[in-house]
Amino acid sequence: MGLVERPCSSERLRERQNLRFVSLADLPERHGWGEFLDKLTGGGLAPGAIVGLGAAGTGAGKSAFMMQLLDGLAMRSAAIAEDPEAVEPLTPIFLLSEMAPEDLEARTLGRLLDVPGHVFLAGRSAKRWHKWGWVDDHYDSAAALMAQNGLYSRLTRWQRIARPALVAGPALVECVEAAMLTWVSEIRAAHPGHDVQPIIAIDPINRFLPMDGRSEVETLGEIAGALDVLTDKHRWIGILPSDTNKNAAKDPSANTNGASVFRGSMQLLHAYDLTLVLDPGEQDADGVRDYAVILDKNRYGRQGVGLNFRWHTRTGLRFVPESEADWKARSGEANLRRHDDSAQRALVVAKVATLAAGGVVVTRGGLRPHAPEIGVPRDAIGALVDSAILHGELQETAKPGRGGGKMLLPLESTTGKLTAKLTAEVDGSPPATSGILGNLTVTFYEGSGKKLTEEVDGEAPSSIPTVNGEETEDE
Repeated sequence: MGLVERPCSSERLRERQNLRFVSLADLPERHGWGEFLDKLTGGGLAPGAIVGLGAAGTGAGKSAFMMQLLDGLAMRSAAIAEDPEAVEPLTPIFLLSEMAPEDLEARTLGRLLDVPGHVFLAGRSAKRWHKWGWVDDHYDSAAALMAQNGLYSRLTRWQRIARPALVAGPALVECVEAAMLTWVSEIRAAHPGHDVQPIIAIDPINRFLPMDGRSEVETLGEIAGALDVLTDKHRWIGILPSDTNKNAAKDPSANTNGASVFRGSMQLLHAYDLTLVLDPGEQDADGVRDYAVILDKNRYGRQGVGLNFRWHTRTGLRFVPESEADWKARSGEANLRRHDDSAQRALVVAKVATLAAGGVVVTRGGLRPHAPEIGVPRDAIGALVDSAILHGELQETAKPGRGGGKMLLPLESTTGKLTAKLTAEVDGSPPATSGILGNLTVTFYEGSGKKLTEEVDGEAPSSIPTVNGEETEDE
């Protein structure tokens, strides 16, 4: 094995500086995945990235979720191709799907018209459960979309669909590469002023493996490696939904996120740059299901974040994302409930009082490094501060000076309206016991030979603090 010097290229750095991600937010006909998911992924889909879609159970809507995005990208490409001033890249899509073209067509028409897609598969039988005129009207509307310059007709020009029967594995990847290169060459010749960002989608990746007697793990790892090389070589984007593994399918509640929901080899999981795991909730009477979409792996931003989507199963299988503001409100409430511990809250309030009494300007960020000595998790500080503010134990006010920002201060005690100034000099010995002074937790220390002094309005307190109703003495 020969050793090579670690590469150092400012040219490649400058290329990345001008890199443009494919935005997922503002797609035509409400087909985007939302501005917040766009933000969490660093701006959308990165050139050369492979995206994995998984679910906590079978039939969870992975194909519908993916096709909403692919149809939206195709519609946007149709609009960009007609606009010489547009700066977004054209995104031709090569789709290998286990679904028949008629099924995909029905779903897209249903989503564009906000009606159930099965209407466009059932024909006259759809009139058994829908009004006759209603069904005919929607067939007429669908026919208009499929006319020469109709929306559906225009989007299909930016998608190529294949269902190969004889080719699989790495040989299939070679066929895809050759077909896409030819198509991209034609697009660049027809639209010389636009960037082209090809996308390859294989749904699901597990269905296009060679049946040659080898294990699924081996053959899946082989095609995953070939696709990884292909996307890196041409900077194409890959979207690869995966079957749910057998254990997750049998018990979805046991595997709601993480690698456990993806069926197959670890090489496939390694190839993914971004994984989205769909975790469906209950469906309401109107046919709407709440979905948690979890960013389990994300090389371009935060991971482990769960966003809510609402899946409208009776109006075209459309996924509607929540806004960032709604996510923050929901996450804040959930975090508050998870960390609403009165004992931990009292420790945080006492620490704020101690620091403030010593002349320290206490901020949320400045309080987090004190989490170990307070005895609470660092990531719980924010929620505990919020809880203390809601309970009237802390207040957040403007910091003095020109710098701006906010600082934390203890409110006056609700018992006797006392303001406690607490100072403590400790040599690192652990606390011996704790007492309650007003609504503040006061910690007493032993071993240092230095007493904890308490000053209330410049005078010593008239009563001894108590722990569990019993009097305690500092020494």
